[in-house]
Amino acid sequence: MEQIRVCTYDGPGARPVIRSVPWPKIPKKGALIKVGACGVCGTDLHILKGHWPKPLPWPFTLGHEIGGVLVEVGSDFNQDFMSKPLKVGSKVMIPPLMPCGHCYYCIHYPQSANKCLTPVYYGRYLGFDKAPHLWGGWAEYVYVDLEMLPGTKIYKLPDDMSLRLGALSEPLTSCIRAFNRATRAGGFSWGDTVVVQGSGPIGILAVAAAHRWAPAESSVSARPKPQGSNWRASSELKQPSTSKSSRRRKHASRKCVTSWAASVPIWSWIARDTQAPGRKA
Repeated sequence: MEQIRVCTYDGPGARPVIRSVPWPKIPKKGALIKVGACGVCGTDLHILKGHWPKPLPWPFTLGHEIGGVLVEVGSDFNQDFMSKPLKVGSKVMIPPLMPCGHCYYCIHYPQSANKCLTPVYYGRYLGFDKAPHLWGGWAEYVYVDLEMLPGTKIYKLPDDMSLRLGALSEPLTSCIRAFNRATRAGGFSWGDTVVVQGSGPIGILAVAAAHRWAPAESSVSARPKPQGSNWRASSELKQPSTSKSSRRRKHASRKCVTSWAASVPIWSWIARDTQAPGRKA
């Protein structure tokens, strides 16, 4: 029987252990995803350093920024969370948070899944001991079962998207959500300035999200500092207008939304993939 390799950790500060598990049997509402790329989140590093405040099911497999390909699906597994068709060969991502669907917040505030009282996370709260042992992205394959864990959400990726870019879809959603929340709270609007402090993965993706927020026109500046220190990047959201009143409003009231990001040198990695749209994983 074919074996699947899985990376696990026995606790904070422990060295990685590569374990082998048997190929799982796929139920009718399940699927097996071959991992093509998985990011290393700052949360993963905090967990490995012992900074995580909640109990964790050691040993377990880390990794929740996943881009992969469906290699086996059950008979009733045929569409993603947005009703897009899925089949063997489809590129997908899975967000890590899986709300229980039964607690007070899941029932009364389903739009705020992060408030679930008993959530399950891929790459965090599913221990290796739970069969079939494929619960994190730092492995060759990830297992999903919509009947066992009904809060699981699968999203189809574009066919021509590289899986390395697909793995960035999870952290990018954090940036997009930040912009949405800031807008609803009155934090900023068209014409305001967004300052991103730090050019790590989240910082770079926040700049990308700012560009998307103002596709008509936007500007970005990034100034490298001495080796070993952070970069500073800013993006100004501009909406084309010839109105004098709108220009006066823009200069009279300028707000700033700030996002912190760790300094991780992946700028060239992202740029290389985004500049090669025809490239496939």
